[in-house]
Amino acid sequence: MKQNLRVNAHSASAAEKELLILLLSDAVMVAMLTGNKKVLGFVFMSKGFVEGSHYLDYKVKCINLPWKSKVRLLLNKQGLEIPLFFGFMHYRRLKTYIDSFTKSHLEAARLLEEIDDATAGRAYYDLAAQLKTAFKFYRARNYLRKAKIIAERHNDTVLGAQIRELKKSIKARNRDIPNYLEGETRAA
Repeated sequence: MKQNLRVNAHSASAAEKELLILLLSDAVMVAMLTGNKKVLGFVFMSKGFVEGSHYLDYKVKCINLPWKSKVRLLLNKQGLEIPLFFGFMHYRRLKTYIDSFTKSHLEAARLLEEIDDATAGRAYYDLAAQLKTAFKFYRARNYLRKAKIIAERHNDTVLGAQIRELKKSIKARNRDIPNYLEGETRAA
């Protein structure tokens, strides 16, 4: 179910994403009534993913002017993101989106850690990946450390390998992104 939601969240329009958020909020209520912490954790992870998708969509809308795109590309190559670039109103809204997906992922991680589920590491990893995309590298590293501890405790080698790759990307501060339009790919 979570994988299907990820595919739909990327291809959904803004109105469809709002509907997904409402449905996931209802799912939170239902899961709370049942008291199943694992299901509730997965619902919060899905909600965090959709909120993160909202963040990326809004950020793209903020930089849709041609001159902003060129300046933005230049800033990305230096690993910088300047809040003033977006304007106060847009920056505040972007920060709200970051806070909402962070809150959802942390709630998922908390619930899954309470029942000692290995998926708590995935919640921290997903949060770190979204924070990296938002240029919040320090916060991303902190959550990646927590994901690594949980992955090691549960002997999750797949998550451990993904954590190492994300750690390299965070260390490069998003300067290692290939130009997919020209056919570049990430080195495996």
